Amino acid sequence: MNARVPSIELEPAPLGLLPKLAAGPAALLRSGRRMRRTSVFLAQASAHIRRELLPLPDTAANTRRRQGYMHFMAGNLCALSGFEVRVRGPVPSAEASCVLMCNHISWQDPLLIADVLPTVAIAKREVGRWPVVGDIASGLGMLLVERGCAHSGAKVLLRARRTLLDGGSVLTFPEGTTSYGESILPFHRGMFGLAQRLDIPVTPIALRYFHANAGWVGDANFLPHYLETVGRPRTVAELHFGAPMGARAGERAEDFAARVREAMLALYRS
Repeated sequence: MNARVPSIELEPAPLGLLPKLAAGPAALLRSGRRMRRTSVFLAQASAHIRRELLPLPDTAANTRRRQGYMHFMAGNLCALSGFEVRVRGPVPSAEASCVLMCNHISWQDPLLIADVLPTVAIAKREVGRWPVVGDIASGLGMLLVERGCAHSGAKVLLRARRTLLDGGSVLTFPEGTTSYGESILPFHRGMFGLAQRLDIPVTPIALRYFHANAGWVGDANFLPHYLETVGRPRTVAELHFGAPMGARAGERAEDFAARVREAMLALYRS
């Protein structure tokens, strides 16, 4: 197991339409440079995905190919954005299917995890309507769900089932929303029942940031939070992986979810 990461204390950044301006000209230049480079990378990646990945049929080999490209993209986007990912605990093998469960704090959480392990994430349907990002999400087979819609949730579970049976891994944020990272919210049961039926392990992950204002919560505008995040010299996060967990014989999905949440809380507190 990796050594424990010490806390990094930073002064909270002021809030506002352009919080990066309050951090000084260095942050302004840094965020502008990173945004330009990221835009170029995303445009190139989108073109590649539309040309090379989107036309591919859904097979086990292509599922792994898409997840491998997401792993490549996540590593580049973390580097371009100044994200530093520190890992504790046993990272699952990329050769076996698993369901990754993580607490949710901000928009970049899936990138941090995909940088460590190839996976496909379940995300809100609005992501599919974002310029450029929506095309990338479709081409990489991201599982987009409409919150509060049972039909959409059922379709996503069916697609997640296909991904897992094809040998891929699925990342989900069972809280169903972001938080400020002060604790872990109650879980939705959906993916726990699927993991139980397929007899596929669930790996809990506790995510924490060592920065103030890390959370992108509620109706907060994306652009100011993005600029504040990439305006820092670096954004340091820790992913604490727990041991894989399987459902017990006859266990209800909600009880399995509660047990995984307790394991995640223990990781978060350690």
